[in-house]
Amino acid sequence: MKLVHRAIIGPGGDAGQAALSTIAGRTRAVSAGRTRAVVGRGVAGAIDPATTTRRRAPRRRRAPVQHGSARCPVSSSDGADSTSAPASIVVCRHAPLQGSRSRTGEGERMIQIEARHLIHCDEDTFWELFFSPEVNERIYRDVLKFASFEVLEDREDERSRVRKASGQPRVHALPAAIQSMLGPSFRYIEDSVFDKATRRWSFTMAPSLMSDRLRNAGALRVEPSGLGQVTRVACATIEAKIFGLGRALEGIMEKEMRAGWDDSAAFLNRWIAEHPTPAAAS
Repeated sequence: MKLVHRAIIGPGGDAGQAALSTIAGRTRAVSAGRTRAVVGRGVAGAIDPATTTRRRAPRRRRAPVQHGSARCPVSSSDGADSTSAPASIVVCRHAPLQGSRSRTGEGERMIQIEARHLIHCDEDTFWELFFSPEVNERIYRDVLKFASFEVLEDREDERSRVRKASGQPRVHALPAAIQSMLGPSFRYIEDSVFDKATRRWSFTMAPSLMSDRLRNAGALRVEPSGLGQVTRVACATIEAKIFGLGRALEGIMEKEMRAGWDDSAAFLNRWIAEHPTPAAAS
């Protein structure tokens, strides 16, 4: 810049000074024009929060999900069909031969299961075997693999037969989390009543721990199914109110009960074949 200044001013100072003034004026004019242009763009593009309303893009609302929108007819008590129950909460009224499963109660917390098995004897023989100490010992020890099963009380009158028993089922086959929760000494107390008028056996099982969170109750009856045989109908209600493990434990309890019913029915039919009654032998 000093070299340019000297070249313009040079030895003839007045002429060079005039030229320098002209260049400086043009430079200031150009700079001023650019400044105005920049400022003009800034003002035009600026947002004054005091006078400008901020707008947000409208949110897209999701359509509500219709849970259980499918409807299925459910037989009511008077025989008429109703469509007031969703398909996911249909309770089976008439169970198939092998078994059924449904959820019931508030929030579908409890499950109800039912199983049917053909037993090759008449009704009187069935109940005789059902209460037989020898048959019960073989079923619980050899078939169900219980660590122990003991009848604590067994009394009857003209109306009913009452039994209290203590059982210690196997837990080694359960998942590790449930094994640690139940412990190795887990057992239950069974309170049951056989109604002689209706020939129906009902039971409740009280576990040795978490009795307020675990529920297992049910009933058993037989139906005539031709000459010399009956259908054993067993049903149960299962509930496990344990956060994070309730559904899993209910599924395990259901699986174990179904397996026990299947195995005990097979054992009874083998026992009957190996120990024929005098009427059947003749």
